[in-house]
Formats: sequence, C-alpha cells, structure tokens
Amino acid sequence: MNRQQSFNPTKFHQLLSQVTSEELLKDQEKAYKGNKAAGVRVRKAMLTVKQLAQETRQEMTDIKKNLPVTKG
Repeated sequence: MNRQQSFNPTKFHQLLSQVTSEELLKDQEKAYKGNKAAGVRVRKAMLTVKQLAQETRQEMTDIKKNLPVTKG
C-alpha cells in the first residue's frame, strides 16, 4: 500500500456487519440449545470474522508504516 492510496473501510464494515448480524445471533442461541447445524454456521461465521480482522489489521499496519514520523 502506498501513501497515495486512501483508506477503504469496506473490510472493517464487513467485519462489523458480520459480528452484529441478526442471523448470527439467532444461530448462536440455537447452537447453545443444541442445534448442531447452527453451531457449524456460527463457527463458519467466526472464521470469516477472523479473516476480516486479520486483513483489517494488516491494512492498519501498512498505513502506520507509511505515515511520516512526527515528534512532539
């Protein structure tokens, strides 16, 4: 990522929408009640959250590396 490239919050918004999804919350409730298929869906969603979080973290690291150093 170069300094000229602007921040694109798409991955971060995907991450937030995934975590706050009504479907995910319903599936989590079902999983706690013993629904195995719902548990699989929750685990799959959490894997997506992990991947999006890692990608967002890498973007932030790239941005930090390209910022000018300031003292003060």
